[in-house]
Amino acid sequence: NEVAVDRYQLGSQYLQLLLAARELNPDKVPANTWVALKLQYTHGYGVVAARANQATTQGDPVLTLQDIPPAGVPPVTQAGVYFGRHTTNYVLTDSKQPEFDYPFATDQYTQWKGTSGVPLSSALRSLAFAIRFGDVNLLISLQLTSQTQVLFNRAVLDRVTALAPFLQFDQDPYVAVVDGHVYWILDGFTVTDQYPYSEMPPEDGGPLTGVNYARNSVKVVVDAYTGTTTFYQIDTKDAVANTYASIFPGLFKPFNSMPAGLQAHIRYPRDLFNRQAERFTYFHMTDPTVFYLRSDLWNIAKENLAQGGTASPIRPFYVISRLPGEPKEEFLTILPYTPNGKTNMIAYLAARSDQPDYGTLFDFRFPKDSLVVGPQQVEANIDQAPLIKSQFALLNAAGSSVIRGNLLVLPIETSLLYIEPVYLEATNVAKPQLKKVIVATGQNVVMEDTLDKALAALLGNATPSAPTGPSPSGTVAQLIAQAKTHYDAAQAALKNGDFTTYAKEIQTVGSILNQLAALQSPSASASPSASPKASP
Repeated sequence: NEVAVDRYQLGSQYLQLLLAARELNPDKVPANTWVALKLQYTHGYGVVAARANQATTQGDPVLTLQDIPPAGVPPVTQAGVYFGRHTTNYVLTDSKQPEFDYPFATDQYTQWKGTSGVPLSSALRSLAFAIRFGDVNLLISLQLTSQTQVLFNRAVLDRVTALAPFLQFDQDPYVAVVDGHVYWILDGFTVTDQYPYSEMPPEDGGPLTGVNYARNSVKVVVDAYTGTTTFYQIDTKDAVANTYASIFPGLFKPFNSMPAGLQAHIRYPRDLFNRQAERFTYFHMTDPTVFYLRSDLWNIAKENLAQGGTASPIRPFYVISRLPGEPKEEFLTILPYTPNGKTNMIAYLAARSDQPDYGTLFDFRFPKDSLVVGPQQVEANIDQAPLIKSQFALLNAAGSSVIRGNLLVLPIETSLLYIEPVYLEATNVAKPQLKKVIVATGQNVVMEDTLDKALAALLGNATPSAPTGPSPSGTVAQLIAQAKTHYDAAQAALKNGDFTTYAKEIQTVGSILNQLAALQSPSASASPSASPKASP
């Protein structure tokens, strides 16, 4: 299944995880019979989760949740996936045929215990479903009873659209594991094309096309096991949503009635953020003259997904990072901008997903009198780096294909850190493995086997700034102990994906090492150079 990007509080760690539900693929069912497809193989099973910022030494994901039955974190106790993104076929439960659950030492079987199915309680109802699905077996099969239930509309997007056809939905339902259960979370939009004095976005065929008003007023939760679908109204000020709530009383529940565990996993919808970010390329201009002349027009920044390939707009990405001036990391959706016709970075837009700041858009603009390297310029630096080019050539020549991942732009205070993963895929095995990580700030670009090695190399290559610290203080033993303490803190921050703290701790280590060098040099009274800066 598609991979969902989400955040989880696992103990004391606030981690970004990648999750995917195991849905059943009917095309892979061993026996292509009606009994197997409709009565036995009725559901998928479990969820796989991996750390977003770690890989094994072989380049595979570091799984936190795996295996059948599921083992790891976040824990899963109800693993049946009867409803999903691609589960489009109908199935029958509570028949005389037990349902296949999962393979183990011996095959395990189960019986669905939900209540959202439609019982075949009469011959007339069986006839109606036989006509609907064009399946005569619903009338003649001896495996069915009056207790047998039909499960249909199992694709979650189809399900919510059938229940609320007057809403539009984000096209990226994502899986969440809460209190041992598997859920699908969807974003619902109230829309219209009749909003006065509102510009219509371009007809590009994408989501939210043909409307000039869209609000993410509804969050929808679908239980992957029972199919229970609940609509929560998160925006109580939306007149359109309030009107629908009056027309269909009981359809929308108050958002504060959503369990806290589920509230922790709502995120700003990418489809809406895409539209807002595109509009913001010129609506950020608040001066009427500037707006009329379009003299400060922006473009969404672009990236290259192949060595020397064609540039394409960066897609909004989810990441845990710390915004300038904020005390802690949070789950963000980010998109960078460049000036119209140029490739340097001018600003970025971030949408906040964590409570109590959910839904807030954060607009950070770099000073116009400074030149900040943009994503395409970083890509060009990568393409032109001799060592990186030679390593790419060697990897491609070994009978494998080099795949460059999406370029991530991470804000660190008022600076930027660029990270690009590099995967290697064998020609006869469609299994990309992480082999290199490229990190960059400004004109400095390095590629190493792991993220921590790349960050250490980058910080070591950065241009030292003017001395800012105090004169050398403490004995050599004390300074060594301090350096180790800060280095351990840096490694812990890196493990947690906290690049801001990592950079600060490594910077402190560099300052201490400079003090050590000054103490051991013939002229110990000279002021040491400051630690390297990771900012461009």
